[in-house]
Amino acid sequence: KEMQRALELDPLNVAFNRGLGAAYFRAGQLENAIETLQRTIEMDPSFPVTHLYLGYTYMQKSMYEEALAQMQKETLPKAMIDPQIGIVYARMGRKEEALQILNKYLGQSNKEFVHHYGIACLYFALAENDLGFQWLEKAYEARDPWIVSIKIDFLLDSVRTDPRFKALLMKMNI
Repeated sequence: KEMQRALELDPLNVAFNRGLGAAYFRAGQLENAIETLQRTIEMDPSFPVTHLYLGYTYMQKSMYEEALAQMQKETLPKAMIDPQIGIVYARMGRKEEALQILNKYLGQSNKEFVHHYGIACLYFALAENDLGFQWLEKAYEARDPWIVSIKIDFLLDSVRTDPRFKALLMKMNI
């Protein structure tokens, strides 16, 4: 409600619009999320994370071509967005393309920034749960900023009942 009130006061505020779209996505109101995020993109096509949230929303609806198109437009650094693109490929059944992205970042993991949380989610999308949990632990140890969404991230739904997931939540005190 506060976000909607903020938009009443400042309807052209891109950050508020993106925030509302993200809130709709997190609440499972996918049609509202699509509408709000598309409107946000019309206002500013390069506003960070907007294409990512729209891609996630399409992914939730199994609209993978649309999800891929949005992810490819995202302005986040490639090291952050490429694992997300790999997840879309994995969900589309395009395992080879997902593995290409994964291998690219695994080869760089000792040299430059690697998005540990994204790599973990990509492994989970490829049904490589043991490796996914290894990388989720690395994300925790590296204090990957995306790990804060661990309890609500739909990309982890497939492993929530795994005892290793519950153990990590306990380790994180959440």
